[in-house]
Amino acid sequence: MVSFVVKRIYNGLRMAMGLELEPGDVDPHMIRPCGLLRPPKVEEERTVIVLGMPRGGTSMVAGSLRLLGVPMGDRLEPSNQEDLDILDLVASLQPLYGEDGKPITENFDRLRALIAGRNEERPFWGWKDPNAHVYINELMPVLRNPHFVVVFRDHFAAAQTIEARTGRDVLLSLEQGLDQMRFLLDFVRAYDFPLLMVSYERALRLRESFARQLADFVGVESDEKVVGEIVDYVRPDRGGGNLDAIYRATDRAFWRAREVKR
Repeated sequence: MVSFVVKRIYNGLRMAMGLELEPGDVDPHMIRPCGLLRPPKVEEERTVIVLGMPRGGTSMVAGSLRLLGVPMGDRLEPSNQEDLDILDLVASLQPLYGEDGKPITENFDRLRALIAGRNEERPFWGWKDPNAHVYINELMPVLRNPHFVVVFRDHFAAAQTIEARTGRDVLLSLEQGLDQMRFLLDFVRAYDFPLLMVSYERALRLRESFARQLADFVGVESDEKVVGEIVDYVRPDRGGGNLDAIYRATDRAFWRAREVKR
């Protein structure tokens, strides 16, 4: 047991120093939460787009980017960190595609005009939308030096959360989630832009690694204060505040109150 702990600490220090580990030395519990698929192009002008699935961790990433100083919208929905100007416009333009499946040009022209306006307002900005797969391909021509952050989460956990919030059948949400995952994988392969993949579950466990990897990708300095703020922010159900201890106590009380079947 002691040798196992020592080895874990030793490998953790090697990872912190940027040293490569042999495959057999990699601790599955210490795999970093982010995977850099394509390196960033840190220029003054760039746009960060957070993609994923509904209830899939995009809010956590968008909130962390906001704490890093990335402008994620002038009108933000505090519970999910979504840019209401973009989301409201997308909602008002439905349907975005005609019965023939082709994009409706005038609707997408309005959406592209909003993105172009943001480009004029500031050199560095971003937004997140877990449903952006519906329209993101049509925006690619106006995205300036796009950097994509794609978030992945346990499908069943996401489907459970959707059921709790909307009443939608879990199996239906799983099916839709798999379809959206296929789109994300196709999207990742189709373009050659900088791209960071994030494991929601590993980000919750290795919060400081997540904060520093995210900061490196978007080219932002991460001092100890900002990293600490992100570490405090990145937690399950953070919309309810600092509830980890309450959830643990409630869960324990539930099982203590149940009759034990023998």
